Amino acid sequence: MDTILKSLPSILNTFDIKDAYVFSEEDTTYMIIRRNKSISLYDWQMFEDVTKDNCKIEKLFIISYEELTDGLRNELISKSIYVDGGNNNE
Repeated sequence: MDTILKSLPSILNTFDIKDAYVFSEEDTTYMIIRRNKSISLYDWQMFEDVTKDNCKIEKLFIISYEELTDGLRNELISKSIYVDGGNNNE
């Protein structure tokens, strides 16, 4: 998790992502992201590849914050670590 916390803020900033909530279960890392704008499929794949490579993540599951229901969002965030992307301009 240390590598993720060190590398992820600059990756989020590069892809104009506000922030992320990250947690791991078993061998999978889950990341809930809040975007400033929609991300093209190409950029989404690039974000995933760059994140996995730089954060040394083998299995990554990305979840869009906006697509979660309030109850599920609160449950997942409660077990997550917050990472600021530095792009909080709405």
